[in-house]
Amino acid sequence: MRSKYLTDATISLLQGVMKREAWLPIEVARQTGLRIGDVCALRRADLAGNVISFTAEKTGKAGTVEISAELAAELRSRTGRRSRWLFPSPKNSRQHLTRQAVWARLKKACERLGISPDGVSPHSMRKSYAVELYKREGLQAAQRALQHDRADTTELYVMSDFLSPDNENRPLLRKDFDVLVRFIAEAVKMALDNGGNL
Repeated sequence: MRSKYLTDATISLLQGVMKREAWLPIEVARQTGLRIGDVCALRRADLAGNVISFTAEKTGKAGTVEISAELAAELRSRTGRRSRWLFPSPKNSRQHLTRQAVWARLKKACERLGISPDGVSPHSMRKSYAVELYKREGLQAAQRALQHDRADTTELYVMSDFLSPDNENRPLLRKDFDVLVRFIAEAVKMALDNGGNL
């Protein structure tokens, strides 16, 4: 399943129908852009103040990210001292919550709201984070934060909001133009490489 960009309105709706404890790993992903598997694997010791230290499972790259002071305080207050994990499994506190469990919770929230779960996943928070960071600080900042080796990978994330029906009438900003042109060129190249016709 390909995850899609979620608007703030959709994110607020999802948050509103989920228990706070179920929403917390998603909120960490939303504030940091971390992959949900990396969020689930965070240990209590990885949180110092409002800074999280992590090593990305997919790439092996280490990094630090900052979360709001309010979220950090909430994580510290909710984390059971019997577990070393920030998000222990509800079935076994010696293990951490799985990304599949977080995805299942999000899917149930979609069902409660009567919206299609297609494209709605914890990874949607990474895309939303990338879009917002790109708007504030530009492509290089988003690339660094997502730890992408290639800018064209980051471009797929930062342009994902253009595919949202809520943004169909959004004006194109000057800084978006170069990214959008490269995005289209890459899509055309991929279609041609896969034997597609234009």
